Amino acid sequence: MTRTPTQRLGRTIGWLLTPFVVWAAAFLGGWIGTAIRTDLAWLIGGAAVGGTGGLVGWSLMMRRRKAPKRD
Repeated sequence: MTRTPTQRLGRTIGWLLTPFVVWAAAFLGGWIGTAIRTDLAWLIGGAAVGGTGGLVGWSLMMRRRKAPKRD
């Protein structure tokens, strides 16, 4: 299956956005962990869980992204 240049560009930009998505997920996880309990361990744990979840989720989404069908 061949991809058009626009599809390749979109996929490349998506993969380049990965660090920003993981950072945002880690930030949100740390914030939620701190909201649960104001302790450094909860901040670190929430950031680790959020970052890992963000990375796994983003990677799965990018891998499952299919090219539109052409008639």
